[in-house]
Amino acid sequence: DAIEALKDLEKYYSGKPRTDRLQKEGDEVQLEITKVQQIAALSQKTLSSIIKAYDDAVVAGAPKNQADAWKKAQLRFIQAVAKVEVNDLDAARAKGAEAEVLLREVELLAIKTNILAEVRSLIAQAQINKVPDYAPRSFAVAQQQVALADQQLNRNRYDLEEPKRLSAQALYEVKHAQYLADLIQHALAKEGV
Repeated sequence: DAIEALKDLEKYYSGKPRTDRLQKEGDEVQLEITKVQQIAALSQKTLSSIIKAYDDAVVAGAPKNQADAWKKAQLRFIQAVAKVEVNDLDAARAKGAEAEVLLREVELLAIKTNILAEVRSLIAQAQINKVPDYAPRSFAVAQQQVALADQQLNRNRYDLEEPKRLSAQALYEVKHAQYLADLIQHALAKEGV
């Protein structure tokens, strides 16, 4: 097999100036590499804050837990990069500004989902179960804690200690409210009310 492949290569290259052809192909490859490096450098210079926003959104989990909003933001980011590739820097900056706003929004949504999704889900289920009718104080405290955590994240999405603490407290309160509601409902059912 190797001998036949060698013979095929010899036939292919017979009569062709090998070094000139290889040199030409090497020059073309080098030219493409240089173009790609220039585009990358120009993209980094023109879109540095957008690239940072993109990375932050990925780290926050936006592609996974905010898929629809992520697709829109990612599309705008790709459009900005495409404008850099054709050296339309004004359009790249405009698309980049749009992309950055969308990426920061989706990043914040992802952070909120990571911290508040579980407790919000329990609160919604508690409302369906009419928990506020039986344990309004605990339920209200849970809602207040979630609202405070949400406000904290709006103020500073990177300072997660307090929002996590508030979320944990809200989780405790909503579970406590559910427990109280179950006890009260059971007692009322026993009395036939």
